[in-house]
Amino acid sequence: MLCFFIASGIWVVNTLNKEHVAETSIRIRLNVPLAFKEDAGKADIVATVQLKGRGFDLADFLLFRSEQELIINSSTKNKGKISVTKAVENLLKPFGNKLTVENVNPEYLTLPNGMAYTKKVALIPTYSISYKKMFMQSGPAVTYPDSILISSSSPISSTLTSIKTLPIEQSNADRPVFHSTLPDITDNSNLVAEQTKVWVYVPVEIGTEIKLNVAVSSQESDRYLKFIPSFVSISCRVPISRFEETSASMFKVDAQLNKNGSSKAIIRVIEKPYWADQLKWTPAVVDYFHQNP
Repeated sequence: MLCFFIASGIWVVNTLNKEHVAETSIRIRLNVPLAFKEDAGKADIVATVQLKGRGFDLADFLLFRSEQELIINSSTKNKGKISVTKAVENLLKPFGNKLTVENVNPEYLTLPNGMAYTKKVALIPTYSISYKKMFMQSGPAVTYPDSILISSSSPISSTLTSIKTLPIEQSNADRPVFHSTLPDITDNSNLVAEQTKVWVYVPVEIGTEIKLNVAVSSQESDRYLKFIPSFVSISCRVPISRFEETSASMFKVDAQLNKNGSSKAIIRVIEKPYWADQLKWTPAVVDYFHQNP
């Protein structure tokens, strides 16, 4: 009996040391980053794969590796179809040259709806909001998410880097606005958006008035100018949470010089913090003359 087991063991070892062709099944998930909603992430198949290699290496793969799900990511390089054979070969790379692919069925996967081109673009919020008395927008609006993937059956223009949301409207807002909407791809019927619902957030809070004196300067001359008056009084509304941090240094007043020889310059505010709103300033015109430094 002992000799039988020894002989059987030797036979098994010799058999496993020889080359064989084995057939196995591998579950494959086609990770579609972008397609019609009902197709995205649901392109799963079971591929039949024939592998060639030593019995030991085949046993290692079949016993410990074949249960792994093979995920194939589609990209703009796929041009509408994906090589399953290539993906399986990539799965075998840890085995070096020990295993080779003899046959794969199916050999290719086709991207759902032929969406072979994908691109990530920024989302820009669009909205029209009126506010109750004393309330104001207290900061820039943002979208959640801030970017989305789009896909197309034809190449996507390199100039397309952002997409606006469909406009939202609200009146008499007295609290932050958090509203669901859609990416606006209506102008291009060839595009498909992965995420059909996005959110636009507009911060809203009570505003208060602040008055600041800002020095006058001019971008139109490199000569030393004397302005009378040399300061402009600016009044504006700011969110109450920003009142303490709002300072005159955040504003820049530019004197637009008169080209007709007049000594009058028109005042424009060319820089301000993004939360400042409803700006007014006096005077609107100042006198100026050239002065040696």
